[in-house]
Amino acid sequence: MNKKFQFIIIILLIAIFSVTTAYAQTEDELTLGWSRDFGYSSGGGDIQGVFSLTAKGPANITKVDFYLDDSLLGTVTETPFKLQFTTDNHPNGTHTIYAIATLDDGRELRTRDYQRNFVAAGEGM
Repeated sequence: MNKKFQFIIIILLIAIFSVTTAYAQTEDELTLGWSRDFGYSSGGGDIQGVFSLTAKGPANITKVDFYLDDSLLGTVTETPFKLQFTTDNHPNGTHTIYAIATLDDGRELRTRDYQRNFVAAGEGM
């Protein structure tokens, strides 16, 4: 093999190893995704309308509990771990939203907290 080809092989192996290592470091992480299904989002935290929350994490999640201000919004036991909610069903103002997943070995993973300000429908126009 020529030196250029050997160099390319070494770089590829390093890249593959780096990706594998990065994945291993985050396999016990739970993330919370947001989508606006209908309504308003300022991009700065003000929201109004219908939104979906999606929790993503390890393959061995058995359930995900979604919370609003430490009150259970709902529990999802099948993938995708997605829950829809309507801001109008809750008081206007700043709220903390997060999720807790239970793994098949009994451990729990928690997302980071998200702060969102629920506003009245007229404020979003």
